[in-house]
Amino acid sequence: MSKVFRAGFLLLNFLTAAVLFGEEVAPIAFGKAANSTFSDQTAEDRKGGWTDQGGNDLRAIPAGRGKFGGIAFEIVRSETAPECIVLGGQKERSYLPRQVEMKVPGTVRGRTLYLLHAGAWVVNGQHAGNLTVEYDGGAPSKFSLRNGREVLDWSSPRDGGNAKRVWSIYNGNTQVSLFVSRFALRDRPIRSIRFEAEDPVWMIAAVSVGTELPVYGITPRWLVKGKYAAPATPDRREIARLLPDKGPVRNVILIIGDGMGMGALLATSNYAHGRGQALYLQQLPHTGLVQTRSANADVTDSAAAGTALATGHKTNNRFVGMKPDRTAVDSIAAMAAAQGKSVGIITTDALVGATPSAFYAHVPARGMASEIACFAAKCGYDILIGNERNHAFRPDQRKDGRDLCAEMQKAGYHAVRTPDTLPAAAAKAYGFIGDWRKDITLLSQFTAAAAEKLGKNPKGFFLMVESSLPDSGGHGNDPDLTVLGTLMADFTVKAAVEYARRHKDTLVVVTADHETGGIVCNGNNVKQTAPVIFYSTNQHTSAPVGIYAGGPGSDRFGGVMENTSIPKTFAKLWELSPGKKGE
Repeated sequence: MSKVFRAGFLLLNFLTAAVLFGEEVAPIAFGKAANSTFSDQTAEDRKGGWTDQGGNDLRAIPAGRGKFGGIAFEIVRSETAPECIVLGGQKERSYLPRQVEMKVPGTVRGRTLYLLHAGAWVVNGQHAGNLTVEYDGGAPSKFSLRNGREVLDWSSPRDGGNAKRVWSIYNGNTQVSLFVSRFALRDRPIRSIRFEAEDPVWMIAAVSVGTELPVYGITPRWLVKGKYAAPATPDRREIARLLPDKGPVRNVILIIGDGMGMGALLATSNYAHGRGQALYLQQLPHTGLVQTRSANADVTDSAAAGTALATGHKTNNRFVGMKPDRTAVDSIAAMAAAQGKSVGIITTDALVGATPSAFYAHVPARGMASEIACFAAKCGYDILIGNERNHAFRPDQRKDGRDLCAEMQKAGYHAVRTPDTLPAAAAKAYGFIGDWRKDITLLSQFTAAAAEKLGKNPKGFFLMVESSLPDSGGHGNDPDLTVLGTLMADFTVKAAVEYARRHKDTLVVVTADHETGGIVCNGNNVKQTAPVIFYSTNQHTSAPVGIYAGGPGSDRFGGVMENTSIPKTFAKLWELSPGKKGE
């Protein structure tokens, strides 16, 4: 038999078996071995959750039977019972159990064991733990797991030696992933499976047993697939003429592109215009660079960066509206409100997300969504709009049972779903908007409507608008989200400039809280509007970000500056004195 014929014969047998016998891998239920949940309400309360970090959890994982990397698994979701296995290491979360034994019911056997799992606080190269499979008769199969080989951190963007990255999503805090690892078994009935953690926190989402099959990891993408509109490039000299530097500042519109670093801007400009430096925001009269380091790390997170942009104080990563010593500090938004100005906060992220919450909340951990929502409900700002992730406001999702939406309505807030439903006059508005991505101009429409509403206050207003999708694109290494989110910010800048053109006392400032993805953009000689986008990481980086400004006082935003200088400059222009919370 020739090699070619034999290969074809084997392939035909494999395909025939797949058709005749269907699924070749079967999920196994955890049973009483499950000890934790995918979702978490309160950070570090030692009451469960994927990593006990509050909203930084795995509630987004799809329930039911599905394929991850081509392997069938069963994801169990329950309102009342444990759903997964989470084991604690020696250093982080040492209060979690170190090992658990999973009894296997019935007669389950197969040549391969598959784990859908991940680790947290992983240090590559160290011993991660042990996996032991006991059979009905015969010696057990024992496996020593190594960090970086079988157990990878759930924030890792890459495969390991025996771990394929098969599923990834941005959970509102971090880009998180799950991996499939394979282990060869003796083809005997399995009695039990024992998991033992050593150094990291080890998290098992599902287990399956069956024949040996290939595992397909996530395929990197470098090109934008979608078709997205973009605002035309305006004449830079005309923008400078329309937005004079001099004069009093009554209104401030701060636009933040979350994760929108220089690589995202270059990639988006090439995509939309076939060349760099052609975005609308890049034509504002004054430009510069912003350093983003937090108080305790070269690479900031959104909580520390948001706090710097909101309060003018560097703080530790994960802190919101607090100094490193946990002293609460007022934001520029709170100071503006105290002076009688109107305030609006609009974001495509959750309203309790790290960046928007820095403008009204004071907590030591960004995952404290329930506490942050309470700050939102009582802050008194005129407009509060986020995405549809509103669980922290719902009584059925809160341990205290409070209905924060009802409380806000009693305080005079009106619920809105579209820009044209923003109430007029003095009525306040809150909203949880669905998929912002369905209309690339929706954020700009809300911005224009909010500016018109807030501008009725003779004392002026402060409006912060965040496009969060560039960050999602960087975390997910997704060129479409990187470009779409940046273009949403660009349309928003156009709306803000058009308002400022009619109201000469309005300052427009555009920046990012940090860079995400380590983006490098290469041109495409064949098609200039199809840039090749490379990601060096799925996390934040320490790269400086751009700042662009127009309107009265905009000449103060240029050169190389610290992120803390931005709100301090607003305060100087308004002659406000920042202080501790309550002063």
